[in-house]
Amino acid sequence: MVQAITYFSVAVALAMCLYMAWLLFSRWLNERRAGRVKALQREITRHYMARATGQVQTDITENLIPKAWSPALRLQSVSHLLHLLRGTDRQRLLDIVDAEGMFDVALTRVRRRNTVTRLSAIRVLEQFGSHRCVAALTRVMANDPVPEIRVEAAGALASLDRLPTARDTISLLDLKNRKPLPLHKAILRSIASRDAAQFADLLAADLPAHLRVFLLDALGWSGQFDVLDKLVDASTDEDATVREAALLATARLGYAGRGEWVIERLGDKEPLVRASAAQVCGGLGLVRAVGLLRELKGDPSSWVRIYADEALAKLAPGGNDKKIA
Repeated sequence: MVQAITYFSVAVALAMCLYMAWLLFSRWLNERRAGRVKALQREITRHYMARATGQVQTDITENLIPKAWSPALRLQSVSHLLHLLRGTDRQRLLDIVDAEGMFDVALTRVRRRNTVTRLSAIRVLEQFGSHRCVAALTRVMANDPVPEIRVEAAGALASLDRLPTARDTISLLDLKNRKPLPLHKAILRSIASRDAAQFADLLAADLPAHLRVFLLDALGWSGQFDVLDKLVDASTDEDATVREAALLATARLGYAGRGEWVIERLGDKEPLVRASAAQVCGGLGLVRAVGLLRELKGDPSSWVRIYADEALAKLAPGGNDKKIA
C-alpha cells in the first residue's frame, strides 16, 4: 500500500514537472514568435513609409512582397502608419495598398451572406477608408438587406466624414418607417453642422414624431444659431417628446434668443417638458423665469421640483455667470 502511494506521488510530481516545463517552453516560443513578428512589422512599416513619402527603396521592389509579410501584418502596419501620415503622403499610402489589393478580402467579405462576416469587413473598410473602401461602404448602406448592417455601414462612413446628404442618409436608412436607434442619433449629429439647412427644411415636412426628435437633436449639435426659429416652432408641437427635444436642443446649442418661448414651457401640461424648460432656464441664465421657477417648487412632479431648485440655484446672485435679463 505504501509502495503504491509512493509510486503515485512520484508520478504526480513528474507530471507537474513536465507541465511546468511545457509552460516555460510555450512562453519561450511565444516570446520568440512575438519578437519575430515585431521585427517583421518594423520592416513592413519602413517599406511602406519610404514608398508613401517618396523615398528611394532599394532592397525591396514594389512588385515583390516577401512571403513572410502576411496580409494581416501588412494591414496592421499600414493602419499604424495611417495614424501618423497626413495629406498627400497619407493618400499616396492608401493608393499604394489599394493597388496591391490589400483590401480585396474585406471588399469580398462585405458581400457575403453571413452578417458577422459582413460586419467584420465593414470594420476593416472603416479603418482604412480608401476610395474603394468608401464606395463599398456606400453600396452596403444603400443595398444591404439587413437594416442593422446598413446602420453599421453608415456609422463607418460617418467616422470617415463621407456620409451622403442628410436627405439621402434618412432615406437610405429608412428612418421615416423605422424607430431610430442611438447609433442613428450619432450619425445624424455627425453631419449636423454640414447639413443644418437640410435638417431645418425636413422639420417642415410631415414626419413621424420620433424622426422630428432626432432632427431637433441634430440641430442642437449644429452650432448654428440661425436654426433657432425651427426650435421655437417645435416647442409648441402637439407631441410632448418633440417639445422636449426642442428645449434640449436649445440647451445643447447654448442659445435661446431672449428666451420667452422657453419660459412659456414652464407651464406646459407635461412634467417632462416643464422639467426640461427649468433645466434650460438655469443653464442659459434666464433670470426672468425666477418667479415661475419658484412656483414650480410646489409642482406635483418630483423631477420638476428638482430641476426648478437647480435652476434657481444657478440663477441666484453669483450662481451663474451667463444671465439674460
